[in-house]
Amino acid sequence: MKKPSVYPLSAVEHLIKEGDVLLFRGKGITASFIRRSGKGVHTHAGLASWCCENTILEIVEVREWYGGRSVNLKGQLDADGRIDVFRPSSTVEWWQNANEGPPDDKLKILVKGEMPGSETIPLPVIVKKTASYNGRKATNYMRGLTGASYGWGLIWLIVRYKIPLLRRYWPITTDDTWQPGGIFQVCSTAIAEAFCQTFVDLVPNLPNALVEPSDLARSPLLHYLFSIRSDDSKETPAEIKEEAIDIPIEDLDDKKEISQAKKEELEVLKEKEISHDKDEDGPNPAKVLIP
Repeated sequence: MKKPSVYPLSAVEHLIKEGDVLLFRGKGITASFIRRSGKGVHTHAGLASWCCENTILEIVEVREWYGGRSVNLKGQLDADGRIDVFRPSSTVEWWQNANEGPPDDKLKILVKGEMPGSETIPLPVIVKKTASYNGRKATNYMRGLTGASYGWGLIWLIVRYKIPLLRRYWPITTDDTWQPGGIFQVCSTAIAEAFCQTFVDLVPNLPNALVEPSDLARSPLLHYLFSIRSDDSKETPAEIKEEAIDIPIEDLDDKKEISQAKKEELEVLKEKEISHDKDEDGPNPAKVLIP
């Protein structure tokens, strides 16, 4: 991810749209454990959602100790932390085999006519698929999880794939359709499932049940916009200071001309000073050597 730009929530709240993905960089004990054992810096995930006639910005999430819920986003911003805002691609196009093909038990069956009793294997039919993102559909899916329990059992499944000895007996699967039975969702798996149900798969070749917050951050379909912090935070990020003095593109030529004029003026003054020294006492080596 490129260098983050951090802003107070009140300054950029109006830029956040329905269904934007919010990835937390938590500072608590639980967040520290997730960050150390996970794949990156993000420790929690949710979706932005507007309610009350677009006057209150909420986050719909599945949170540890609470389960599925929707709460005011302002209350989730820690003064010492931040949330990275990502926007999904509006439209996605891809090519797909319309023929799902034969089941696994028929992969070795020959084409009809080459062997008695063999079956016909249909040839692949390649078609173009298009999908458009609807943020309201995604957040409605997440709101449907309100009151659902947190999937602690799913945390164990994710952790066991990280332990070298256990990975020998439970190799990770790349089957996107794999789902453990009877286990509730966690924050990142709920978002992955919401996108699969309403848009497209954000993390191909990884089951939704194993998606972590940092997997979402690496998805090519999510684009980083900016980061937000609490309005009560006393820390002023360096990024804000730098952006406050940025020169507009249309003014760059004028700034260059002014800078060049100042250089020429300084050179003239130096020449006059050197000439004056020569007339009185001869050249002053200390001044002549000044670049």
